[in-house]
Amino acid sequence: MADLHPPYVIGLDAGTEALKDGLFTVQAALVATGQAAYATRSPRSGGAEQDPDAWWDALVGAVRACLAAAPSVRRPRSEPGANDGLASFDHCD
Repeated sequence: MADLHPPYVIGLDAGTEALKDGLFTVQAALVATGQAAYATRSPRSGGAEQDPDAWWDALVGAVRACLAAAPSVRRPRSEPGANDGLASFDHCD
């Protein structure tokens, strides 16, 4: 891995059961990966719910795991990205 050098980017995939991420060089070489699961509840037939706090916890856990698996990566920063998903919220607890 001697030819891997900064800057790095992290790609995120928030799926139906887990958040997965990958750390890449800007030359598109995969450096490390991480993953953290979250629960999906089905309180009624035909419906599914997830807790947005669990999404955040999974994001933090997956990124930490990814960076821990990476060789000598420092000073991460975020950049805006595109999102093609829909998250609808209901005020009912």
